[in-house]
Amino acid sequence: MKIRCYIVAALLLVPLSGWAAPSQLAFNTATPVLSMSAKKETRIGKEMHEDILKSMPIYRDPDLQAYINAVGQKVAAHANRKKIEYTFTIIDSPNINAFALPGGYIYINRGLLTYLNSEAQLAAVLGHEVGHVAAKHASEQKSMNTAKNVLSGILAIGTQITFGAGGNEIGELSNIAGTALVSGYGRDHELEADRLGAQYLYKSNYDPKAMEEVIGVLKDQEQFSKLKAKAEGKKPRGYHGLFATHPRNDKRLREVISAAGELPKSDAITNQDIFRQKTAGLEFGDSPREGVRKGSRFYHKMLDFTLAFPSSWKVQNSPNAVVAYPKRQDAFIQLQTKGDVAELTPEQFIQERLKIDGLTEGEAFSQNGLDGYKGIVPQTVKRGPVRVAVIFHRNNAYYFSGVNRKPNAAINYDPFFMAAIGSFRPMKGEDYRNAAQLKLKYVRLEGPVSYEALARGSKISEYPEEELRLLNGDYPNKEPATGEWIKVVD
Repeated sequence: MKIRCYIVAALLLVPLSGWAAPSQLAFNTATPVLSMSAKKETRIGKEMHEDILKSMPIYRDPDLQAYINAVGQKVAAHANRKKIEYTFTIIDSPNINAFALPGGYIYINRGLLTYLNSEAQLAAVLGHEVGHVAAKHASEQKSMNTAKNVLSGILAIGTQITFGAGGNEIGELSNIAGTALVSGYGRDHELEADRLGAQYLYKSNYDPKAMEEVIGVLKDQEQFSKLKAKAEGKKPRGYHGLFATHPRNDKRLREVISAAGELPKSDAITNQDIFRQKTAGLEFGDSPREGVRKGSRFYHKMLDFTLAFPSSWKVQNSPNAVVAYPKRQDAFIQLQTKGDVAELTPEQFIQERLKIDGLTEGEAFSQNGLDGYKGIVPQTVKRGPVRVAVIFHRNNAYYFSGVNRKPNAAINYDPFFMAAIGSFRPMKGEDYRNAAQLKLKYVRLEGPVSYEALARGSKISEYPEEELRLLNGDYPNKEPATGEWIKVVD
């Protein structure tokens, strides 16, 4: 969550399903019929990249960024499009994703990096995305039009309030930009990117089978996502086209990877030790720059506030808002913020900045030394009443909207909304320790230990045993061996 005033209700209306890819794609086709010129592709890619840098958080670790770029450039050196200048960027997001834009702009999320276990696997991810660029998948005219529209919609969300019914996938908020931009490749496009990526790996002396290892990592995440979603009453989400298009034992995938060639084991580069050195200390989970979730409580050290949501509600953090919702998903409360409000009162902020008139039960209030204003937007035929509240803290306005998704609902969620609003306060004492960033740490096991035992002492707050297995490639039931290096979170 940053100091912005994007309206999440509008984002909920953006479709997450992607663009329709051609159902048939011959692997000897390097340039699709509807692709744009290289000059136009580069120009548009540069413009989109600049928008990404302005709107999405970039991971600020120069050494790790240099390492990712070095591996990416090594792989991209073997791509067939020699005039493309490839750029590799780490997105500061815990979501498991990687994607490519036209013109050679490639992104990998911090979250995906935490679950890889070798340089070869990293090269496989980057090689796959280079393959999309080399085959001009991202620059097909239909795909580009949709991508630009979606990106523009996300980046240009204004401050006009839209209290619509919203979509069903509240939990998708934090990944909407990346998902919308990359979710539309069909299986043939994915296989071509795998084929090209495997070739680049082979020519770079990385074992092409690292591509299969990455599919295994992602499939484990998919399986865990399904189990987790079932437990939480949600729809699972996956890593771009690979989850949707590749079975774990995909015959066509194995064929395109095998066709790249097989390196002698003595020549194949994995660089597990180097990868371990470069990723030690990598941030895990939420970033303190966006706020940290610990159970039902949310902490933002940089903005100096904390609040608690209902204990059974799911809390979702994004760069634009914090959202909490019950298992039924028939209501949600969101928190957003905007700076520079010194000349306004909270009531004036609602009227002048948020353009909301006609609040019922409008009332000024004070809590924890902070001034605020609250009221209700009456229900409509499409949704229930909306609880609105604004609290001023350190020249920032913190704006709450508690939305009943259906009119005349059986459950009155307003007491839950008011409890969350009433819990907002400046941070103090133990709050600062709770808001600390979790980081990856590598340890070498000196004796037998189970993930169950490791999980009991872990700082991972949700599903610690499953997360430790996923981090180390041992999901669902493999145990670590004595002498093995494993990742823990500290």
